Amino acid sequence: MKICFFGAFDENRNVNRVFLDGLKKIKNIEIITVNISTPNLVRDFLTNQKHMFTLSFFRNFINRNINLIKKYFKSNYYDIDCIYIGYPGHESTYFAYFLRILSWKLFNRKIPIIFNPYTSLIDSVTMDYRKLKKKSFLAKFYYLIEWIAFHLSDLIISQSNMEKYRFCELFHLNPKKIFRIFIGSNEELFYPQKFEGFKDNFIVSFNGNYIPLHGIDYIIKSAKKIEQNTKDILFEIIGGNLLQIYEKRRIIKKFGISNIKFIPHIPINEIPQTIAKSDIQLGVFGSTLKTRRVIPNKVLTALAMKKPIITGNTKAINELLTHKKNCYLCKIADPNSLTKAIITLYENENLRNEIALNGYNLFQKKLNSVILSKQLIDIIKNQKKVK
Repeated sequence: MKICFFGAFDENRNVNRVFLDGLKKIKNIEIITVNISTPNLVRDFLTNQKHMFTLSFFRNFINRNINLIKKYFKSNYYDIDCIYIGYPGHESTYFAYFLRILSWKLFNRKIPIIFNPYTSLIDSVTMDYRKLKKKSFLAKFYYLIEWIAFHLSDLIISQSNMEKYRFCELFHLNPKKIFRIFIGSNEELFYPQKFEGFKDNFIVSFNGNYIPLHGIDYIIKSAKKIEQNTKDILFEIIGGNLLQIYEKRRIIKKFGISNIKFIPHIPINEIPQTIAKSDIQLGVFGSTLKTRRVIPNKVLTALAMKKPIITGNTKAINELLTHKKNCYLCKIADPNSLTKAIITLYENENLRNEIALNGYNLFQKKLNSVILSKQLIDIIKNQKKVK
């Protein structure tokens, strides 16, 4: 089987890296990568939506996709079995569909398009990053782009059943064309390792940006409560830009909180050592609807590195994890519940170690890149076009 990874996508994102690595390890699977690693429609918007509808935006859009198609025709494309759209790849589905039609005309071959959206773009820009109001013109424009991308695809991958139901509801899709495959993690970066240094405190660590999904404010409130009981626990919140960090530092100074260390966004290759340094990893705790539908990357990387993870108790999380067995769950948007979870694991080393070990074993059993890639292959082999 020959699979073409196609699009203007980021190869280092977990959602892409897992399949790129896993499929290469499977016998009789060949991968050709047709990728332009430049900002695409999604990243252009999230960086600066004011850039939209300018001459330079459209020029970049046309140039990168012409280069993408040129690269496709320079590859051994004529006998591929499917086109897999790397994330973020909404705009790439349009050009993949054009190439699919061309393949039908030239070679009389029907090539299925597999789309892994990771999450809904319109949800991200309206609920996570809050760039747009739901009823604005741009929000409707992006919804249309995404609706078309979903309907041009033959198979759609979702990270959880809850996300699958969201796709069906939001874009009026047949659930038979959507398949759940957990995300996994970049195993070359994230694996059990020792921290190369010294530390004086018990470290509770979070890595991510400051979007509502993550619930940073609940972590801060929990840190304040914990500081009143013990000075031994230090929170490390890694990520965010300097302006966001300045604002949070101002808040904790105002309320006299001294057990939180804010660290700006760091390169992905430096993240494993921050996880290795920690005693507990934190997942997501926000009150948004998206919190209830996703299984965050930070949870999966903690499992891969054999670290105990605390995260919000949601239906999506319960599709994979079990409370007090391979994770510790608390109520979402509830600093009291988070505080109780942290103190419980802080005081119980045996439980921490048991959760960490069981989480790692679960990762090897269900989230290994080869296992997830075999699931993808089975879906491709058994797929039937759903109209």
